[in-house]
Amino acid sequence: MATTAGLMTTTPSGNPQWRAANGAVIYGYQMIPLPFTARPHTPPSTGTYRDWVRRMGTNRTRGIGGWIIKLPTDPGATWFVTTADDNTDTAAGTTNDALHPPAGVK
Repeated sequence: MATTAGLMTTTPSGNPQWRAANGAVIYGYQMIPLPFTARPHTPPSTGTYRDWVRRMGTNRTRGIGGWIIKLPTDPGATWFVTTADDNTDTAAGTTNDALHPPAGVK
């Protein structure tokens, strides 16, 4: 199964779109922040952080063409969340959605 932005798991594949659910704030702009690269995707996905904005409905603008996304917070540091869609990536183990996170994750 292809991964989509906002998917959560305890066993990420290691691709760069998987981020620890540590409550981090990610700033996105027109240019893709390095070292992040676009992932293989199918429209309307972009393979970038814009997929998070589209799927999760979070879009706080910052300047011209920018946005801010905040990842869920997991006090146990066991959950990871994907910030982009990827056709070639698969998530193993238990998966949840960032809009409906697992118990204990905010």
